[in-house]
Amino acid sequence: RITGGEEEKALEGSELLADLTKTVTEENGCYKYEYYFDGEGTIMYFYKENFQNGKDVMVWYGDYDESAAAFEGVYITVLTDNGDGTAEIKTYYKEL
Repeated sequence: RITGGEEEKALEGSELLADLTKTVTEENGCYKYEYYFDGEGTIMYFYKENFQNGKDVMVWYGDYDESAAAFEGVYITVLTDNGDGTAEIKTYYKEL
């Protein structure tokens, strides 16, 4: 998890994945982000108590090549509270 305003630095050189951008509604202090990527469905939960400066940021690894020793890239999901019970979610991809 990225905190303390470090998301801008983490996003340098990344590409916005427009298909994974959406607005979600808060339910009981939680935002549920359900998406499909490369044919697989995933659900991520973001809890309002974890927000800092109106945002929560999560990094997850992808594109693992079994013949390689490491991941080839990371996905960075940024959730921004809109202040009206909704939040905008944007996901970025960054090669390592």
